[in-house]
Amino acid sequence: MYVAAVCQIPKKLVKEVEGLLYEFLWNGKTHKVKTKVVIQEYENGGCKMVDLEAMIKAQQIKMIKRLLANENLLWKPTMEAIIGISNLDLFLRSNFLVPKNASNFYTAVLKSWKEFKYETFNSKEDILNQYLWYNAKLKITNKTIYLKSFDDCGIRKIADITNEDGSFKSYNDVCSIFNTATTNAASYAKVVKAIPTDWKELIKKREIYVIDNNCYVNNNGDKTELQNMDQKSIYKALVIKKLDRSAAYKKYTATYNLDEDEWKSIYLMPHTLPISNKAKEMHYKIVHGYVATNHLLYKMDIMNSDVCNFCKHCEQTAFHLFYDCNHVKRLWLAVEQWLTREYGIDLKFCAKDVLLGAVEKNNFINSVICYARLYITKCKIQDKQIAIEGFLNLIENEGVLYPI
Repeated sequence: MYVAAVCQIPKKLVKEVEGLLYEFLWNGKTHKVKTKVVIQEYENGGCKMVDLEAMIKAQQIKMIKRLLANENLLWKPTMEAIIGISNLDLFLRSNFLVPKNASNFYTAVLKSWKEFKYETFNSKEDILNQYLWYNAKLKITNKTIYLKSFDDCGIRKIADITNEDGSFKSYNDVCSIFNTATTNAASYAKVVKAIPTDWKELIKKREIYVIDNNCYVNNNGDKTELQNMDQKSIYKALVIKKLDRSAAYKKYTATYNLDEDEWKSIYLMPHTLPISNKAKEMHYKIVHGYVATNHLLYKMDIMNSDVCNFCKHCEQTAFHLFYDCNHVKRLWLAVEQWLTREYGIDLKFCAKDVLLGAVEKNNFINSVICYARLYITKCKIQDKQIAIEGFLNLIENEGVLYPI
C-alpha cells in the first residue's frame, strides 16, 4: 500500500523548509539570484538547489505512472470512489477536469498530473487521439461525458467514430464495428454534437497521423512517453519548466550575441576547471550580475561613492572593474606578455573573454582568467594596487599548471 496516498504535505510547511534552505545558501542575506535560476542544473546557470515543490510533484506523478502501468493495483478502486469516476485509467489519460469533491491529496495529485501531461489541440492527430470520455472540451448539459456502455465495447477516442475523410461514422456503422446495442442513437448524436467545431474542421484535413494508447508528457517542450521517464527525469522536467533568465543573461546575450550552446559552456566552465571554490564563486557572481562593485554597493547605500578605487575616476561597474579600468588593462597586458614569454601563447583578451570566459580556449587559459578576476577582486577588497607579481604569486600558490 502506498503510504503517500494518505499524506498531503501542507504548502506552509514546504515554504518554511525552503526558507531555511535559502537562509543557509545566502548566509542569511538578501537573495542574489532568482530562485527559479538557482534550482536549475549547472548547464542552465543553476547550482542544483533542491526544489521541494517539484520533488513532491515528481513523487505524485510517479504515482500516476504506477496507476497507468498496472491495471490490478488494489488501491485503484479506492481512488475511483474518492474522486467519483468509473474508469480511472481512461480518466487519467483524458483531458480531465479535477473533481471538486476529491480529497486534498488526490486534488493535488491530479493537478500535478494535469500540468505535466502533454495536451495540445493543434493537429488532426492531436484531435483524433482525444478521448471522448471525461474530456473537459466535450460536455453535455455543461458536464463531461462518460457512457459506460460505449466504453465497455471499446469506443473511447474520437478516432473510433471518425471516417478517413474526417466525417463521423453513422450510429449503425458504430454498432456494427463495435458490436454495441442499437438503442443509444440519441446519446451517440449528443456525443458527436459535443465535439468542438474547430476540432471537426481539423480532422477533415489531409494529414498523416498515428493513433496510439501511449500516455505522453511535456518534457521541456518535447512529447515524451511517461513510461520512459523515471522520478529523476520527471523532477528535472518540472524544474526546467520554471526556468527564468536573469537580467545579466539578457544583458550579456544582447551585448555579445550569445546563443544557448555558448551559455551552456559558460555556465559549465567553472565545474570543468581545476580551480578553487572562491574562483568558481566569482565566475558565478559575474555571469549572474551580482559582483559587489562600487556601483552596486552605492545603489544599495552601502558606499558613499560608486567611483573605482583603482583609477579614482570612473564609475566601477563589472565591465570597468574586470576590463576597462586602466590599472586592470595593464594587468591583462602583463598576463598576455607572460603567456607569450613562458608558454608561447599569443592571444589578446577581449571583454567577453574576461567577463564570461574564453569558451573556445583550453582549461589552462580559462583557469588563468578565473584567477586573474579573483586577484582583481581581492585587490579591490583589500584596497591594494594591482601588480602582475601579485597575480603570479596567486596562481603559483593555487598550483595552476600548463598542460603538457
